[in-house]
Amino acid sequence: MIELHPTIPIFVTLLTLVPLFILCVFMIIKVQPKESDSTKLTWSRRLVLVLCLIFIALGPCILTKEERTSLTNLDILFVVDKTGSMSAEDMPNSKTRLEVLKSDIERLTYILPPAKFAAIAFDRRASEQVPLTEDSRAVRTWARTLTPEITKYSSGTNLGVSLDTIRSVVNDVRSKNPDDKIVLIFMSDGENNITSEIPSFEELNNLIYSGTVIGYGTPTGGKMKEYYPSISGLNNLNKLFGNADNSHESAADKNAGASYVKDKSGAEAISKINEDNLRKIAKDAGIKYFLRANDESIDNFAYGVFAKNWHEKPVDKNTLIASLLVWPFEILFAILLLWEMLMQVLLHSGGQKK
Repeated sequence: MIELHPTIPIFVTLLTLVPLFILCVFMIIKVQPKESDSTKLTWSRRLVLVLCLIFIALGPCILTKEERTSLTNLDILFVVDKTGSMSAEDMPNSKTRLEVLKSDIERLTYILPPAKFAAIAFDRRASEQVPLTEDSRAVRTWARTLTPEITKYSSGTNLGVSLDTIRSVVNDVRSKNPDDKIVLIFMSDGENNITSEIPSFEELNNLIYSGTVIGYGTPTGGKMKEYYPSISGLNNLNKLFGNADNSHESAADKNAGASYVKDKSGAEAISKINEDNLRKIAKDAGIKYFLRANDESIDNFAYGVFAKNWHEKPVDKNTLIASLLVWPFEILFAILLLWEMLMQVLLHSGGQKK
């Protein structure tokens, strides 16, 4: 069984591709018998090119039955602080707070019951990074690519900047899945040095079912390594794709990458966890607070927080899954386009010889 799931709005297809289709048909009809057969062939080729684009735009999908016995009613929302202070190196083995946070997200997607996940990240501003999905791999891939705020543009932390985005995402999830239970996992070091106090998170108390605030960092604090995409971004991509070759880095790059954030006096700045702020957020939202300051496993924490917060709900074992089928049209389009380009090359080569 085939269904259409347009990859672009229908009106865009009607305004752009349909006129091209009509033009090609007109030119084929217009060709007179006395004219070269190559002209009709050229426009026929172009007609098929346009038809390929139309089929790709319409998004034909093959419906297949997938056996699924159950689905949890958990919708887990990660809210991640990636401000400059999260690069402080005060976690076990001199790891940064963000490094531990990223590994925690990855581990949680494995040990929690099958759930739907969404993710928000904030620095100077907050944004939804992963829309609600059952694909835990998408969340893990996103977590692996997380980087701290660029040092040059870092201006401190405002924990309240995430509140509007959390509210928006939670309300959207509730409207689409009214029977589900939303679990909030707020992950931060609690620093809030832009405003004198953080806004109340009490409104989340009535919007979410459960959750936790996880605090990263130590009271003694740690130095924060500067972050610039030209250096650190390449390293992160290498880690993501398993490439340990850092030969592209010059000595200057390595020296620049090893420098630490300075305070106003010129000394290396120290960032310390602010547990009071984190406890306040947890209390406002009616959820638990957990300090992630040592190297203990995240497993025990997860089981303690989520053990009774979910249940399995049966779903139709014959769930229909739509699989996009556009690759044959893409291959045909590429072949015809190559043919078109070669014909143009031959045409111009012939013209130059004359």
